[in-house]
Amino acid sequence: MSERRPNESVVRYEQRIKDEETLRLYDVDGILVVKPLSYASSCLYGRRTKWCISMVYSARHWSSHAARGIEFYIIINRNLKEDDLLHKVVVEVPPKGELLYWDAMGNLIPKPYFVD
Repeated sequence: MSERRPNESVVRYEQRIKDEETLRLYDVDGILVVKPLSYASSCLYGRRTKWCISMVYSARHWSSHAARGIEFYIIINRNLKEDDLLHKVVVEVPPKGELLYWDAMGNLIPKPYFVD
């Protein structure tokens, strides 16, 4: 995980991760879509999920997927309660093959209703 700088507050550290290690792709009507570019970003946006790529103190899953060219996009639906399994969905994009969708508990879900 990216290291917090000496004397850097948690708030400033998290803002730095959002600014420097995350692509913010969409933020309209309570729907946020980001592409984490680092393990730290994946942990920040995957907070309170069971995704292996967001497990704090275990960067090996993120590193393993990144080495194989797998990308991730995180969809946060702020219109849903945080305990709703679809409040956060991660889309796994392999270099070849089908997209995979994971709910907040890390369960593989069928193609979500919001994807055509």
